Amino acid sequence: MIEMKEILIINLTRMGDLLQTTPLMAGFKEANPGVRITLLINSSFVGICKGIPFIDELIVFDMHGFRDRLLNKEYSLIENYRFIEDLINRISGKEYDLAMNLTHSRISALMISLVRAKEKRGFTVDPEGHRVIKHPWLRYFFNVVPSRDYNPFHIVDMYLKSGGVLPERKGLIFEMSGEDEKKSRKLLTDQRVAENELLIGIHLGASKSDKTWPVSSFAALADMITEKIGARILLFGSTSEADLGNEFEKIVKSRPVNFIGKTGIGELAALLKRCSLLISNDTGPLHLATAAGTKVIDIFTANVHFLETGPYGEGHYVIQADIPCVPCSFNVQCSNMVCKEVIKPEIVFEVVKESMGKGSVLSEAGSPLLKDIQVYRTHFEDNGLLGFSPLLKRPLKKEILYRILYREVWTRDFDKTDGNTESVYNSICRELSSFYALNDLDEISLSLSRDIIVLERLSGLAKDGLGLAGVIAEEAGNNNPDIKKLEKTWECLKEIDKKIEIVGHTNPYFMLFTTIFIYSIEALEGNDLPGLADNTRSIYKGLLSGSAYMLQLMKKLKLFFESASDSVNSNINLEQIHGTECTVHAVRKECHAGISNGVN
Repeated sequence: MIEMKEILIINLTRMGDLLQTTPLMAGFKEANPGVRITLLINSSFVGICKGIPFIDELIVFDMHGFRDRLLNKEYSLIENYRFIEDLINRISGKEYDLAMNLTHSRISALMISLVRAKEKRGFTVDPEGHRVIKHPWLRYFFNVVPSRDYNPFHIVDMYLKSGGVLPERKGLIFEMSGEDEKKSRKLLTDQRVAENELLIGIHLGASKSDKTWPVSSFAALADMITEKIGARILLFGSTSEADLGNEFEKIVKSRPVNFIGKTGIGELAALLKRCSLLISNDTGPLHLATAAGTKVIDIFTANVHFLETGPYGEGHYVIQADIPCVPCSFNVQCSNMVCKEVIKPEIVFEVVKESMGKGSVLSEAGSPLLKDIQVYRTHFEDNGLLGFSPLLKRPLKKEILYRILYREVWTRDFDKTDGNTESVYNSICRELSSFYALNDLDEISLSLSRDIIVLERLSGLAKDGLGLAGVIAEEAGNNNPDIKKLEKTWECLKEIDKKIEIVGHTNPYFMLFTTIFIYSIEALEGNDLPGLADNTRSIYKGLLSGSAYMLQLMKKLKLFFESASDSVNSNINLEQIHGTECTVHAVRKECHAGISNGVN
């Protein structure tokens, strides 16, 4: 990585997203001693930035005010242009070594397009106003929404990969002041909370009501905690969530300490730090708690994907309904949110006990209490990325299998593996055998057979495209290139691109491949024909190498599933068979020897 002195990061989203940018900033600071980081944010979230230690310059943009101006006819087009021009002049007061846009909005794309920077990454626009997404991992990031069921990566790790950094310190970072801690102690003292008292925090709200677990369930959980563990409950939330707190206090038997709407960001962080545990919906204060070093239990409902925005750090817990409709689509308006009902207060209480080392029924796979739910615990993988380990063995689902496959494809290092999938395959087998119930695999195996045919077609199209791009590159390198040949070959290449796009639209499991390919083609810039041709070849080569790598893994796994099904039908213990090695050869050898469970 080239040493950098000035970096601009544009993040105009929410409080949680800003906190989830802190590892990226920490990584930049570690990799580039003395680097200055300028952060452009939405004015609504200035408060959170006071605890982010890596910001050298903060530029604030009033997103809501600008939106109101656009809708208000009192402001002319010229006045609105000057409003933006003033902001751009502030940003462009210097030239940056790197400018990164981590926001999906068009206004942020326009902003970064006008910035003076040696390199730009993220969503921007070209001189004609067309969409351009720069950097492979930010193309992946922008593709997550349409393919999110198969995404294995947390947003923080996508940020880190796009920055090419990995900080030594793991987790989110927020530094509260001594004054904030002093105020938090006074708040607790005023509520007659003893210094040695066990405190557990609860956050009742979320950005949208469909993402909130019922207040009545939180209240029932709080009563279990106070009665059986003896902890004191602290309520947290914003002023707009005061009604939830009032409803909670009317239902709950115990007497909570209600801090909803009564703290600033710094005081809230200090109070969260004082708690042994926070139980929350997916919301900003949850991320603040992880940054403060507090363990959290995150309750996921509706369309929230825990793999993207779950608690980032070691040893946190996620609870989610394990039913076919979860998580639902962004566009779904559900009138019967079963996902909230199946997560019983008794279940969450068991996770509370598990998190506090007090024992739980989570190890009892057959417990009726655990029906239709799944619990995950966070951990950091050897590669530094966040992982979520399921604590309950459930049947393997196809989308889970593809998350595992995409994780390996996108983090592969061909310089080390040379495209060899054997060790990766064995690792996947061990993971599947350890965490999932490998029964009723016939449907997955059959579906995998169909998918292999589709992926072979995609890989073949990538190979054809690579060949045509090579023809263009060779011809473009001649002193007198044949223009007609170039035009004809380019038209053939466009046809291949259309076929690649169709594969993604008709086969959602491979849309990650095809959409990122399209983004990459769109990002081609410049008038240097040989350079464009070489870059085009690189794009096809990337699609070919990724699809071919996944194809190897899928073919091996198909055989593994067939052997696993045979083993289950023969009452053979799969975990014993795959305890040390997960190759088809090993499975068949064990089966024929009749080693497990007394099978002859």
